[in-house]
Amino acid sequence: MQNKTRNLSPELFYQKYTKINYRAVLLIAINVSLTANFLFPQAAHAGFLDKVADKFSTAAKKLDPTDKKSAIRGVLRELDISNPNSETCKAVMTDGAEFVGKAASSSSNPYAMAAGTAISISRAMCSKPARNNNVAASEDAAAEAIAASYTAAVKIKELEVKGKIEEARIIQASLVEMTKVKSAAEVEKIRIGLQAAIVKADADVKIEELRQQGRVKEAEILATALQRQTEAQQNGLTERVKIETETLLALTKANNEVRLREIDLNAALKRRELTNNLIGQGLDAILKYFLNKGELEKEREITKREIAVKEIDLKIAIVNAGKTSNEPSNNNEDPNLALLQNWGLTTTACNNSGLVSIAIDNKQYCAFPTDWLSAGQYVYNRSTNNLDPLTSINVSNPSPLPTNPPQQTEPSVSPGWGFQ
Repeated sequence: MQNKTRNLSPELFYQKYTKINYRAVLLIAINVSLTANFLFPQAAHAGFLDKVADKFSTAAKKLDPTDKKSAIRGVLRELDISNPNSETCKAVMTDGAEFVGKAASSSSNPYAMAAGTAISISRAMCSKPARNNNVAASEDAAAEAIAASYTAAVKIKELEVKGKIEEARIIQASLVEMTKVKSAAEVEKIRIGLQAAIVKADADVKIEELRQQGRVKEAEILATALQRQTEAQQNGLTERVKIETETLLALTKANNEVRLREIDLNAALKRRELTNNLIGQGLDAILKYFLNKGELEKEREITKREIAVKEIDLKIAIVNAGKTSNEPSNNNEDPNLALLQNWGLTTTACNNSGLVSIAIDNKQYCAFPTDWLSAGQYVYNRSTNNLDPLTSINVSNPSPLPTNPPQQTEPSVSPGWGFQ
């Protein structure tokens, strides 16, 4: 059935229906505005490419990121993009360049730009198809990149509505770069850049909101993470950009200082683990994350100092937030708490998220995460000196840490638990 809204330009469609349901219209507009007929009605394969664009836009309407990626992967397989002799490949190789060119120049219509990205990536896959054993990986990378393009289109419109024009243009510039992809090997690198731009825009907005609310310390944490991401992009360190973007995304979703500092500390622990693992590896491995080995060594030393500071800042934030008000007084000695102290753990009350929770002798003890033990629930097995996943156990409140505990080594942690 012909959609009656197809005769409206994307801008008029958006203005006409925004007052009704802005988010719903954004999703509908993806399907309405992505038509090859709108971009180039005279082309020989216009009708076919119109259908191709509509298939991608329909799949992109899935709200859940995993569902969206899966749906787009299904379209790639349905269109037989990995087969250079397929009808789709013949169409995108013949008229796809014109489609992409006009889509990339549609600065006022990010949905058309997303369509251009889908066709551009399809052209890259058709021109240099993956080998049989790499087809699935190639389709996954392409699906993730196309999904990111549609997410970027919606984000651009959201930012424009909020008056965040500069942030919208940053994402738009990355989206234009995505339409220029020429080979499957470029897809992941450009996608990471686009995702970084989307997260950066959200972080900029969040930093401004935090400062307006007087939450200066939280804004500083986010701003520092944003600077890390920016420096990685400027140095062309793709893998590092990916790591910093994931951290920045988690920080923008945090809703209080304690949670922000928990994420910030865990990110520092991961950076230390990364630097330790890279020391002694080949130059190629190092250059994916750092410019040279000297910088890697410098980063390790800086991170070591950062972790100590961040651990203290997290404890102070918890105290300031009143999280330790129910912590028991140290009137009675408890050998189990002495055990925890000898492992290098710092105990705290069990009424905060992001902590290590350990059951010993039917009692529950909580502590801050460390470099060898991440947040989670465990049960201590004395006979094996192991920490195992905590299933179901009756616990009581912990007692205080003794002043002079006996020495004991750290326990082993069961596989899959406790390591970042």
